[in-house]
Amino acid sequence: MTQRSAGHFAADWEANRVIKELRRKTLFASASLDMMFADEIVREADVYEKHRRYVAVLNSVYAEADKLLRETENSLAGHARYCRKLPARTGATISDFFSRLAKSVASERKKFSDLTNKRWADALATYPLRQQDYEHRVWFMHDSSNPFQAAYDADLQRLIDRSDALPHTAKLIRGFDLDRRFQLHVAAILKRELPRLSKSTIASLVVLAYICAELVEVTGEGIRIPGTKRLLTPTGVYQKLKGVSLTSAVPAADIPA
Repeated sequence: MTQRSAGHFAADWEANRVIKELRRKTLFASASLDMMFADEIVREADVYEKHRRYVAVLNSVYAEADKLLRETENSLAGHARYCRKLPARTGATISDFFSRLAKSVASERKKFSDLTNKRWADALATYPLRQQDYEHRVWFMHDSSNPFQAAYDADLQRLIDRSDALPHTAKLIRGFDLDRRFQLHVAAILKRELPRLSKSTIASLVVLAYICAELVEVTGEGIRIPGTKRLLTPTGVYQKLKGVSLTSAVPAADIPA
């Protein structure tokens, strides 16, 4: 079971306080709204905190491998262009060989990128996440080659579907992409449950989520993302959100750095 830090309990308390204030101002879509979305935000914080310590290392390894594959592809393509200038039959044969190799490397580089993004997407799933989630598994007979397969009961599946419906960053290959994802998910959850909130207010609440979950360092210079020189501000979060749809599950490729 995931250990809850004092920061997470503080986040729960602060979330409840803010929710009561927002309900008092009748900003909720309905008066009977449950508190499920508060747990969704805490889960997003849990996942972010779990992965941020090594995301930079893994992404550095990915970047080195991608650079090597790209350089190899370009080198092979260069050899193909050079060989086209050689005597007709010999040059064309060798050029075609290098061209096929270059295309093969390009194809594998794309597969590598897609696989890396899929692995990150799987690793960053918020449902199922905790031990009690897995207690909702249902095992059933599938076919003779794969006799047992796991599914989840209706309640947990509904939460999985809610999470899958959140917009997401197009890629997760750089350190700050994890922050983009966290900010986008928290903002989308708030927008879904509090549709009358402006994006500027949502940006402030996203920063509040960072603070309550103890995901940032408060220094004399401001609020800082640990391990970086980047300061976190509501204005900065707003700039990332203002041109992005918070109600679509498609990749938000246009989120600025």
